[in-house]
Amino acid sequence: MPSIENVCLFLKETLMLMKNLRVIVWASTVVGALGGFIYWKEIGCITGTCPLKSQWQTMIPIGAYFGFVFGDVLKGFIAPKKNNEVDTDKKD
Repeated sequence: MPSIENVCLFLKETLMLMKNLRVIVWASTVVGALGGFIYWKEIGCITGTCPLKSQWQTMIPIGAYFGFVFGDVLKGFIAPKKNNEVDTDKKD
């Protein structure tokens, strides 16, 4: 049986990891928003006929969305895997 100290230590480490993973997602969202702004500024649409690329108000949220998705996928690779498999071969 695990001791209370070991359980508390495990919970503390898990909470710290979760906070660090949230920072990764938020940082990638900010970088994505910055990337959307830079894309609008440098590449953008000169003629103004492109509905998405012609305004910074649309490119920043799109960049932030892609940054969030990238950070969430990255978080999935970094986070420890939970073993929730049910052993179906067990017979009573």
